[in-house]
Amino acid sequence: MVREGLCELDAVTYGTVIDGLCKAGNVAMAIEMLRVMEKERSCCKPNTRVYNIVIDGLCKDRMIDSAFKLFDEMSEKGISRNVVTYNALICGLCNLSRWSEVKMLMEEMIGSYKIYPDVFTYNSLVDALCKEGLVDEAEDVIQIMKQQNVAPDVISYSALIDGYCLQGRMDEARYVFDSSMARMNIWSYTILINGYCNKKRIDDAMHMFREMPRKGLKPNVTTYTSTFELMLDLLDTEDKNSTIIKMIQKLANEDEDRSRDDESRHGRRSRNGLLGIDWII
Repeated sequence: MVREGLCELDAVTYGTVIDGLCKAGNVAMAIEMLRVMEKERSCCKPNTRVYNIVIDGLCKDRMIDSAFKLFDEMSEKGISRNVVTYNALICGLCNLSRWSEVKMLMEEMIGSYKIYPDVFTYNSLVDALCKEGLVDEAEDVIQIMKQQNVAPDVISYSALIDGYCLQGRMDEARYVFDSSMARMNIWSYTILINGYCNKKRIDDAMHMFREMPRKGLKPNVTTYTSTFELMLDLLDTEDKNSTIIKMIQKLANEDEDRSRDDESRHGRRSRNGLLGIDWII
C-alpha cells in the first residue's frame, strides 16, 4: 500500500518498525530504515527516540563502535541526546568491561550536558561490576545512588546480592537482602537460595524457600528447577526420593488451588488442567 501511494508512513510508524527490527536482532535493516527516514519530509526525520532505539540495538549486539558513530551523528545533525541515549551506551560499555570509557562518558553527560544518571544508569554499573567480581565497588555505587537521591530498586539490590553470592559471601548477601529498602521479588529469593545451595547451606536455602509464600510470593518454574536441582545434588538417594515426592505434591496442590480460583472467577473449570486457556492467559 505504501509503494502504491495509498498510505504514508509517519514518524511513529517508522519508530515502531525500527524498534521491532532491533528486537528481532535485525539492526542492519533498522539502520537502513533510519536512512530512509532521512530522505522523507521533515515530519518523518529521525528523532531522539529513533536514534536511541538503534543505538540500544547496536549496543546489545556488542557493536559499540557503530553505536558511537550514530551517537556522534546525533550531535552533528542537532538531534538532542537524553539519559536514555547515554544509558544504552553505558550499558554496552559495561558489558564489554570498557570502564575508562564509561567514566569519560558519565563525566561528559553530567559535566557538559547536565544530563544526570537515573536508576537504570546505576543499575547497569552495579550489575556489570558484580559480574566482574568487583562487588565492593558495586556497593560503593549503591551508596552514591543514595547520596544523589536516586533510590536503589529491587534490581539494584538483586544484582548486589548476586555479586556477593558469586563470591560465596553469603552473610553479606543476606545482610543486603534484609536491610534493603526495596521489596524483594521472586528473583531476589532465587538468587539467594542458589547462593546458599552452592555453599551447601541447605537449611538456610529451605528457610528462604518457605518464606516466599509468607511474603505473598509464589515460586515459579525457574525457582523450583534451579533450587531443587542444586538441592538434590547434595542429598542421598532416600532423601532425594522424599524431596521429589514433596515437590510434586506441592506443585499438584498449587495447580488444584489455581483451578479452583479459575472456577470461582469464571464459573467453570478448564477441562485441560495445566494446559487450559485460563492458565495460558
